[in-house]
Amino acid sequence: MQDTNHIVLAAAIARFRELRSVYGHLPHRGKTDEVRRLHRVAHTEMFYLAQLITSLVAPVLQAELDATRREIMEQIRLAIKVPVGARMIARQYSPSAIIWSEFQITPEVSFDPGVNNSAVLRPLVRRLMKLLRTQVATVNGRLYR
Repeated sequence: MQDTNHIVLAAAIARFRELRSVYGHLPHRGKTDEVRRLHRVAHTEMFYLAQLITSLVAPVLQAELDATRREIMEQIRLAIKVPVGARMIARQYSPSAIIWSEFQITPEVSFDPGVNNSAVLRPLVRRLMKLLRTQVATVNGRLYR
């Protein structure tokens, strides 16, 4: 089992590095819609690779992150909206201006206009932001070894 995890981790890191080398930077102005689409697809894959890498090297962190995301989704499903400018989560991003580490819940939720301006309790948002920073550090720590 340990050998299998090591092989899966090595493959995930290799694929992440490959995607980052090609799509690591945001597309510049004047790029085609296809280039922007490919960038978004690559960063969506990088997001899911980051979840896999974290689950293998820091399973407790990934479990806490998943639980926090589920709690936030429960609050979003309540459909309580706040005025623009108030504290919210799951804001909609420009399809050409997003990187893997900016997806707060999942890529699908990030682009769902139905969750814009959804009210989420501030302590939960703070916990999510802290966990996301820790996840990024964990993934980057593995990438640069």
